[in-house]
Amino acid sequence: MQKNHIIKLNNRVFKPTDTSNLLLSSLTNQKLKGKILDLGCGSGYIAINLLNLKNPKIKMYASDISDEACKLTEKNASLNGFKINVKKGSLYQPWKDSKFNFIINDVSGISEVLAKKSKWFKNVSCNSGEDGTKLTLNVLKNSKKHLLKDGTIIFPILSLANEKKIFNYLKSNFKKYKILMVQNWVMPKELMKHSKILEKLKKKKFISFEKKFGLYVWNTKIIYARD
Repeated sequence: MQKNHIIKLNNRVFKPTDTSNLLLSSLTNQKLKGKILDLGCGSGYIAINLLNLKNPKIKMYASDISDEACKLTEKNASLNGFKINVKKGSLYQPWKDSKFNFIINDVSGISEVLAKKSKWFKNVSCNSGEDGTKLTLNVLKNSKKHLLKDGTIIFPILSLANEKKIFNYLKSNFKKYKILMVQNWVMPKELMKHSKILEKLKKKKFISFEKKFGLYVWNTKIIYARD
């Protein structure tokens, strides 16, 4: 049964965003079972909400490159009476010999240039490359080593990265993938101050957005993929 839960945050750990909530919404419609990995767990927001909404007996695993994020996830799990196996490390490094039924990827997926100018990554590292695909492609390229038979990876693609590059990789390397959800967003004010940079990145086809009524509109797509 769903119950009230507590998620503590701190300024040195990535805070949940609208994209995090969209990812969580897409997951509530999935039949989650077995072993689940929350990759780039931050505060444990995704993992704890899933345990609360779905089944507290799910075998939940989580990791993050940030030591503070791992400690915060452990703290939040304890506050809510949940058990999460948390490890520190970059991407799959803590899970060399492990495989999962579901991998939920919420690592940085926007142009590193924009990340440095956004509030989302204040005091938080983002090594996603100029076109924003570095970490996402790394996660996808190595996912098959860590997915059990019929395993699934679910992750966001933001148009503040080179989404075409990611979709091309999916087409070439996964037998099945689909878009679960799409949500449009208005460009944050702090990024609109850097319109010249936005236009330059768009011209390079590293990001995409539309202009509507004087606003810049970008989107998040939540992707389901399996081999």
